[in-house]
Amino acid sequence: MHQAFSYVLLAAVSSVCLSLLFFHALTRVPSWPLAESEAADVVALLRDATLRRSAMIYDLGCGWGSLLIALAKAFPDMHVKGVEISPFPCFVAKMRTQAPP
Repeated sequence: MHQAFSYVLLAAVSSVCLSLLFFHALTRVPSWPLAESEAADVVALLRDATLRRSAMIYDLGCGWGSLLIALAKAFPDMHVKGVEISPFPCFVAKMRTQAPP
């Protein structure tokens, strides 16, 4: 039973890695999280913009959710929504954005 679990775990990790590599090969989009400084730059740009308090902000290709979290903290009155095509980063982003602060 222990050996069977090891094979299942190895298969799961391998499928995640292959999914990320395959997605990167197709899109040439890097598969690492956005740096905090980059998220801060985007937040600063949006602060300078004239946005209504009821505005919706969409992060297309949200990846791991780093920018989503920064935007939600910076603009608590606005609705922030992320869209990601790659299954594993999408799952991680969903878990990160639903986690308690």
